[in-house]
Amino acid sequence: MEHCKDAETALVYLPCFMEDLAEPFAMEGIGYTVFYEDGKSPSSSRFVKLKPGCRCVVEYAVYFDFDIQHLYDLEHVWVYAGEDGAVMDVESSFHGMFFKSMVGNALEMNGNTHPVLYFQPGKHALFPDPAWFDIYIGKNQVCLQEAGKDGFLVAPMFEGRLFTSKERDRMVRSYILQNYAFVPTFQYRPARDGKKLLMPYEALDELIVKRMQEWVKKIEEEML
Repeated sequence: MEHCKDAETALVYLPCFMEDLAEPFAMEGIGYTVFYEDGKSPSSSRFVKLKPGCRCVVEYAVYFDFDIQHLYDLEHVWVYAGEDGAVMDVESSFHGMFFKSMVGNALEMNGNTHPVLYFQPGKHALFPDPAWFDIYIGKNQVCLQEAGKDGFLVAPMFEGRLFTSKERDRMVRSYILQNYAFVPTFQYRPARDGKKLLMPYEALDELIVKRMQEWVKKIEEEML
């Protein structure tokens, strides 16, 4: 019953994601965790705290096989739901930092409960207004000559299950640069339907490990 309740809640507050017209990577999964009390995020460094008047917080871990600069990418959104069911606040991730997305009139809503958020082209950091990506120095270079530069990113929660090396990083760098470097348009369209990708975070964790193992094998076979 608790699982069904959490799934329904995650669906109610699921953000609407927008992507660049030239975006080469699609979302592959969205893992949800619903907090009814303060607690540690299972997929990020955050300790989630409910705000006064908050009924729950829904954490969405948004997974891509690639960031334009590395293999593996996980970004986050936190939607705070009030006792009346309204959205009280929205926060999102930006390259390891966390920002408020519900600022002034910047945040669009699709209906009453679905925040509209924009992916940074190639990098997938999240902002409520795509104009805010102008603060990122080198927003074009990261998608072009710097594509693949970070190799295979193994996040702390996957250590012991996923592995990299200098040679593996080298192959990943070459693979991304050769196959995915692109010129962002900074024009946006709706991303893949998130409802079809929604799953408990535990299921996403297993999916990530499986997909990363498959990608490493594919890349090494092609680049050797």
